Amino acid sequence: MAADTTIFGDWSQVVLAEFGSGVDIVADPYSLALTGMIRVHAARLVDVGVRHGAAFFNITAYVGTE
Repeated sequence: MAADTTIFGDWSQVVLAEFGSGVDIVADPYSLALTGMIRVHAARLVDVGVRHGAAFFNITAYVGTE
């Protein structure tokens, strides 16, 4: 999906099915060690389903030249 696209719809028609162990969090103190920072990565495993596809539509911004 392009950065200038917006999706509108009835979000109650989306089903999220979570699997795995919830949220996986990994703290990496080595990658950014020279900057004095810690890299933290969080991942959540879900599957997405849409009950009624007609409940959604998208708009792509158009910038015309004059």
